[in-house]
Amino acid sequence: MTVEMDAALAGALVGAVLGMLGAYVIDLRKAERHRQDRDRERERDRRRQRASIATALLQDCRRLEFELREVYGEERPSQIALTRPSLFYDALRSVVGSLAPESVQPVAEFFRRVDHLYAAVKLLRDLGGGQIKSTPQREYEIRSHAAFVLQTLPGAFGALRNEGGIVPGPLGWNSTTFPALPAIPAPIFDDAIIRSQQKE
Repeated sequence: MTVEMDAALAGALVGAVLGMLGAYVIDLRKAERHRQDRDRERERDRRRQRASIATALLQDCRRLEFELREVYGEERPSQIALTRPSLFYDALRSVVGSLAPESVQPVAEFFRRVDHLYAAVKLLRDLGGGQIKSTPQREYEIRSHAAFVLQTLPGAFGALRNEGGIVPGPLGWNSTTFPALPAIPAPIFDDAIIRSQQKE
């Protein structure tokens, strides 16, 4: 009888151990699936963040290209009131390193050249007491600086597009003539709506 009990007890123990082992394996698989899901979600978040950064920097590129082409095409760019605009890059400079490694260099180089151009123009203006003395050499220097910046734009543009950056369509400008003012949209925010209704 004890042999039968020992065999039954051994069978029960083996069954319990196998059950626990099975549950453990299932828990391990479940934990691995959760870890993989978290990793995929983190990667999606990183891609979204890089795409948002890239989209903001593309807005800077768009604005700068317009201005730099004006400088490059101008006969006397020293007479343009050229001041460095506020850029998304100023706030995002520290996170450019979160872009893919192959994107960092072309983006950083473009904005480094932008900073160099505007710093040079500011220095020339400061040295001239608020104005830049127009000479053929000075005009050439400013236009050349603009060209050097524009030469790096395609690389930065491609890198930012590869990061998922979005370039919206052209922004339309409506024209108007005096004395008619341009039309504006209906109020959006509550305080503006209330104020608009009070005026009526």
